[in-house]
Parts: sequence; structure tokens; C-alpha cells
Amino acid sequence: MTIAPPERMPAATFRALREYLGLPGSWLAQHLDVGERTVRKWDQGEAPIPGGVADELQRLATLTRDYVQQHAERLRDDPAGTWPFEIPRGTYDLDAMTPATDFPVDWWRNVGARLMEVVPGLWLEWIDADQDVP
Repeated sequence: MTIAPPERMPAATFRALREYLGLPGSWLAQHLDVGERTVRKWDQGEAPIPGGVADELQRLATLTRDYVQQHAERLRDDPAGTWPFEIPRGTYDLDAMTPATDFPVDWWRNVGARLMEVVPGLWLEWIDADQDVP
């Protein structure tokens, strides 16, 4: 017996994936050019998640996975030259990052934690806003 996947992304899948990626509802609303209330309705299952929104969330998940994999390889190959992995402490640090980032602070913390899972001994530090971040 095969169970067909749902035609639309279920609210529980949407919320779990959004939170797993470290994407606050306010950031996702701005990214998708919708109101925060709309994202809350998707989170709570009060409104169906449009196909384009589900596709964009999947794209962000793939981008995040690829970013983690790329940096994990770099960190494993050169631990002395690239450790610790630096993450922003607050939104004010995002502007200091080079290259500039559109992702929220929570996304960076998520990426850092995922890197710690796959790179033995890796630790995180807050970025120094006066220095560039790799």
C-alpha cells in the first residue's frame, strides 16, 4: 500500500520546517512579501499554504543544507585556519558581515548548531562587528 503525499504542504510541515531553518515568522513574511498575520495563519492551519510558498520554503531548506555542507567541508579541511565559526549575536551584527546577509540571526544560530553536529570539536563565537566574517 502506498500513501500519496498531500497536494498542499500541511501546516505542521510548514511550521516545523520554518522553525527548523531558524526563520522567524516576521522574517519569512517580509521575504515572501506577505503580512505576518498570513504566516501565523499558515502556521496554525487556518489558511492553506500556497504552492509557491511551499516551493520557496523547500528552496530555502536546500540552500541551508548546501551552505552547511559547504562550510562543514571547509572546516574539516582546515580546522586551525577557520575555527571558530562566527555567528551574529544580534541584528546589528548582520550589517557587519561580509558578504552581507539577508538571513536572520536565528538562521545563523541554526547553521552554527548544525555545523557543530557534523564537525567534531567545532565551537561558535560571536562575530566581532569590526572584522569580516568568512
